[in-house]
Amino acid sequence: MFAGRWLRPRVKTYFVSLKKNLAFNFLLSLSQVLFPLLSIPWLSRVLDPAGLGRVQFIDGLTYYFIVLAEAGIVTHAIREVARCRHDRSALKQLVSELLTLHLLTTLASACLYGLTVYLLYDRIGDVRLLLYSLSFLLINGFACEWYFWGLEEFRYITLRSLLVRALALLSLFLLVRQPEHYVRYYALIAGTAIVVLAWNVLRMLAQTGISFRKLQWRKHLRITRVTYAVSLVYSIPLLLDNVLLGVLSGTAVVAFYAYALKIVRLLSAFITDSFLVLYPRTVALLQEADERLLQRNLRLSAEGLLLLALPAGAGIWLVADSFTAVYFGPRFASVAGHLRILSVYPLLITLGLFLNKQVLMPRNQERFVLYGLLAGAASFLLLAFLLCRRWGSYGMAWALVGSEVVVVLCNALFVRRLHRGLVPVPARTLAAAVASVALFLATGWCLRRLDLGPWPYLLALLPACLLWFILVLKAFRLEVSELLFAALRPKQKPSVLG
Repeated sequence: MFAGRWLRPRVKTYFVSLKKNLAFNFLLSLSQVLFPLLSIPWLSRVLDPAGLGRVQFIDGLTYYFIVLAEAGIVTHAIREVARCRHDRSALKQLVSELLTLHLLTTLASACLYGLTVYLLYDRIGDVRLLLYSLSFLLINGFACEWYFWGLEEFRYITLRSLLVRALALLSLFLLVRQPEHYVRYYALIAGTAIVVLAWNVLRMLAQTGISFRKLQWRKHLRITRVTYAVSLVYSIPLLLDNVLLGVLSGTAVVAFYAYALKIVRLLSAFITDSFLVLYPRTVALLQEADERLLQRNLRLSAEGLLLLALPAGAGIWLVADSFTAVYFGPRFASVAGHLRILSVYPLLITLGLFLNKQVLMPRNQERFVLYGLLAGAASFLLLAFLLCRRWGSYGMAWALVGSEVVVVLCNALFVRRLHRGLVPVPARTLAAAVASVALFLATGWCLRRLDLGPWPYLLALLPACLLWFILVLKAFRLEVSELLFAALRPKQKPSVLG
């Protein structure tokens, strides 16, 4: 009896804390989408494609060497910090070892970076960009965001990020006003990251401190090998696409491809984030061996995937020209063609995430995920070298799509071989998604016949598609859509007479 009374406050406190963390994490994710959406129209009008292409090129190159220096530490560090969070001496020892390891791998990565920029300097062409890039890479050796994730300090992470990003956005509007200010733009990118790094280090030192006595940093390398390999391979199409495009076709065309991909990835993030929430639930159900709830969880995931990803891709294809004209301006008209090619990206990325996070990884089958990523990275490099020389940035867009198709096919093959019959194929949900796409395309075709301008076309198409989507969900009455409508429906207050 007394144990029950003692546990209830703890359970209540746990759920209150969890809700707060989810709320702060939602704000953080929202800021990651909102701030780029506010800055892109300004940048596309004050900077030219050549300057933006240089920035995207050096930024992608820098981030790949940051990933190279990360050595798979982040995932391992978050888990270990969470385990020893209540042991101050063990936490201090862990932080000291991981920081030492990261500093050493950063120095090694910086040596490779120096050789790379020496070979590619004609594509960069501005020593100021290199200075900011190298400063960012070296100072990133002190990166310790994993410390605050392990301690679940999401309030600090969110408020810090919102403040720094807001100041960076204000500085962007004040300082970047002419085409030659592309260097200032990259200085703001690197400077913002450096401020966050310095802030994190000072706070961590005040809380825990560090010590360089009796360090055993080598033991962590044995643990991080698999996650390091996954992060490196995953980063090839994610970060090296702009670099490869700049090398093969010149930096002037990088901006068109990079901005189209950024818009598509921002939209995809709204879909993929919802599936990441279901990952721990799948792990818990596997632990409990609850097959019935596990199948229901997989079915709801598959329904959500199809209902969101297919219509999202159709929407991108329909608004490509009008959205580009309104959002980017006339100098970036080529973005529209890239958006049409990349319109299948939301479906591919969410399908791949579903097979990875909902099927393979919860069952400790990360090596099959790595095999799929290796096949995708190899196909990406091959297609990029073949297509970019002939079609430039459009070829890179097709190379990215092709590599994602390979990843999805590999994952589907592994799932079919290892877990035959586990993943449901929701035919009714597929019919609802296809019906939505058909109605979207028919509406877009009718509006095109009216020869409307970009703004009238968007203002007519978007509400119409949203209405069609809601009507389709109501007509098919799928479980996932019914759960969504129930969550949005206001709760009835109890009657006074009742």
